[in-house]
Amino acid sequence: MLSDDTDQAKTTTQYLQDQFEKLPGLTVNIDNVPNKNRLARSASGNFDLVVSSWGADFADPINFLSLEETGNSTNNGGWSNKTYDQLIKASQTTNANNPQKRYQNLVDAEKVLMQNQGVIPLYQPATTELWRPNVHGYVWNPAGMSVVIRVFISPSNVQTWCVCTMSIIKKVAKFSGWKLRYFFDDFSQFFKS
Repeated sequence: MLSDDTDQAKTTTQYLQDQFEKLPGLTVNIDNVPNKNRLARSASGNFDLVVSSWGADFADPINFLSLEETGNSTNNGGWSNKTYDQLIKASQTTNANNPQKRYQNLVDAEKVLMQNQGVIPLYQPATTELWRPNVHGYVWNPAGMSVVIRVFISPSNVQTWCVCTMSIIKKVAKFSGWKLRYFFDDFSQFFKS
């Protein structure tokens, strides 16, 4: 069983090994390697079972479902299903502008994927957030990339809002390499009467 050499990956593979080996006659060897090595071995198909993860870039089921299309570079197991591919393609072409039909394509594709076990989801991470009732402007994103740029505390206290926001902006700017000048230009609208 191939996986990364992080503490979380080691804990996961040890748990899975313990569970798999409860099956009669099954022995599972763990191979926890640096992420770079795991990615290379995954891409080349050099594994029997690989434990990996994916984080959504945007809040839409296609973010995960497209990964298992035939020929997708992240489909390291090489799983392929004609019906699945047709459903994914229809969601992106024929039914792209019809939300109900597109959604049904994606639901049906996921059913095919799960019935055929093209991939086996083990768990999904969760984040717990507790916000005071006087905190406003926070935009929760189910993909995990929440918007915290325009957070403010009521009653309207510009100084408190500005300190809170600037602290967050500096962290976001440092992490992402964004230029603070653009933020200052955008914030000027809040200080106009």
